[in-house]
Amino acid sequence: MACQIPNFVLVLPSSVTSHGSGELIAFYVGLKSPHEGYEVLRFDDVVTNLGNHYDPTTGKFSCQVRGIYFFTYHILMRGGDGTSMWADLCKNGQVEFR
Repeated sequence: MACQIPNFVLVLPSSVTSHGSGELIAFYVGLKSPHEGYEVLRFDDVVTNLGNHYDPTTGKFSCQVRGIYFFTYHILMRGGDGTSMWADLCKNGQVEFR
């Protein structure tokens, strides 16, 4: 069964011009097992990987086509009192968002 990505309408500022190759790039991944410690999350449930820019063996997305990219993530944590967690979104090895 093929995964379908719906059509979206995006309005960009006039300063953004088209340099694209027309290649569709998107990935949608999840985890099948829990993780502990500070490590790169290697999402093992790859639902969609258009363009194959997400590498499940490294847990990294490589931007091989110039463009504007949008990332979102959702986190569910189970634990008792004193449990803490965080997730960093990194770009070129540097934390962009925490």
